[in-house]
Amino acid sequence: MNKPQVTEWSESWKKTFADVGDIEGVLKLWKAPMPRHWEREWTGDLGYRKKGNDQGEKRIERQLFEANNREVTVQYKASKSPIKLIYHNMPLVNQSRGQVIADAFGVVQIGEIYHPLLFEIKVNNEHPWYALVENLRQLRLARACARRIQQFVKEKTGQQTARGVWGMVLAPKSYFDKSSKRRNSLEASRQLLKILKENTRARISFGVWNEDQPTQIEIIESNWLNHSL
Repeated sequence: MNKPQVTEWSESWKKTFADVGDIEGVLKLWKAPMPRHWEREWTGDLGYRKKGNDQGEKRIERQLFEANNREVTVQYKASKSPIKLIYHNMPLVNQSRGQVIADAFGVVQIGEIYHPLLFEIKVNNEHPWYALVENLRQLRLARACARRIQQFVKEKTGQQTARGVWGMVLAPKSYFDKSSKRRNSLEASRQLLKILKENTRARISFGVWNEDQPTQIEIIESNWLNHSL
């Protein structure tokens, strides 16, 4: 059986973006054989790397990196953990066709362990399930080249990280509003997070971005470490 090419593999995920509640389909894709020879090297300046458009998602991305100079933390109940932002718009594939890009890349410290972290940032586009599966596709690629990501972080920051790459969907509170048209999507996403924790090593959280407090990210849903930071 031939291994899939990265373009074919990447395209195969798109149907599940819109199929809210298709947990079986997502698990099948997560466990499917990975293509080969697609790994990317990361170059260019660290930090926020774009100018111009300052609307929607780009505005959050810029403020997120600016806030990092004052140390961004994620909070769940009474626990807080720091995040170091490293790279903006991080491409994961070494070709344009089938490309997958994380909006931001950083490291989160949980206890004494540092975990690489990929962000999918939203404002109004689509819904939580869509964003969650987008983030999962990023994580599947990242976990397949986890050692290379470890080396990248070590070279650029001097920080030693765990191999497992984690994810976060980051958006304003309105994006996760249970009273909105996204209610069914959020409920299905909660169930998917639970199933992922039970059956895979995929670890993702939903974080709320508040423009008035850009250094504080509130976790509202998560399968990180038994819902505890």
